Amino acid sequence: MSSPKLIEQRDVSLAEIVIRDRLRPINPAALEVVKQSIEEIGQQDDIHQRRVRLRGEGGGYELRLIAGLHRIEVFRDTGRPLIRAKIWECTNDQAKLME
Repeated sequence: MSSPKLIEQRDVSLAEIVIRDRLRPINPAALEVVKQSIEEIGQQDDIHQRRVRLRGEGGGYELRLIAGLHRIEVFRDTGRPLIRAKIWECTNDQAKLME
């Protein structure tokens, strides 16, 4: 099995990101901390956050969330349509480890 491969980093429409089968639910306290941070200093580049993976489905693809659910929810709640994301090519098991 090869290692996860970073394909690109770019702004992604929240509508493009598919969210399924989360290992951890949203924590309201953490959501508030993330919201305050984004309001105060904006979106920061952090390798551990905002990861999505390119996943092929029937000749097409989808961007499936790996990590960054709290940030995505804050962006949705504040009406921001785009979020900076790192797009990875990886297996299901690799994505679970990255989450």
